[in-house]
Amino acid sequence: TVCNMYGWSCAFLTVNDLDINNFKVIAPYNEYNSVGVDNGGIDLLGCQRAQCINSFAYAHDDGILVKAHKWGYRGHVKDNLFENCISWTVGGGNSFEVGYELNDGVEDVTFRNIYALHSGTRENAYRRGAVTIHNATAGVVQNINYENVHIEDPKEFGIYISLLRSEYGIGDGVEWGPGVIKNVTFKNVYFYKEPPR
Repeated sequence: TVCNMYGWSCAFLTVNDLDINNFKVIAPYNEYNSVGVDNGGIDLLGCQRAQCINSFAYAHDDGILVKAHKWGYRGHVKDNLFENCISWTVGGGNSFEVGYELNDGVEDVTFRNIYALHSGTRENAYRRGAVTIHNATAGVVQNINYENVHIEDPKEFGIYISLLRSEYGIGDGVEWGPGVIKNVTFKNVYFYKEPPR
């Protein structure tokens, strides 16, 4: 169990053959950030053959997520599995996120038996949701599979998938693409409360 006050609580940067099991993150309100967010949960960036199972994240930014580049780190994401995981976001961020920084490829990612307890947002909406893909750069995102998805209390969107231009995708010498999103599948998605949008 990891308790963290600010920043990304647990960032796994360009790690291959990663096995996260029974891992818990508590990332409370960030008193050092002007809006109280920027306090993420379990972040996998540029990882291949990675799995995160039986784990939990409580965060004031993205809860459990995949990215391909940030802060000078960059890697092709492939063969990632998230299974039997619970995410609870408050104030900002997405519960289960692919994005925003996707200037390299992302493929063969599976989310199975996942629970988005609460997907919180700030008043100025950022297209946040329980299950999201935000491709804000030039990468190809493909073969993303969702199975047995439970969405309990989305404050903005339940599911949000988009190509978009955003300051979160630009930086570290990255230029706007746009990218591609293809072959996304959903099987057994359960909403327990209707999203407001």
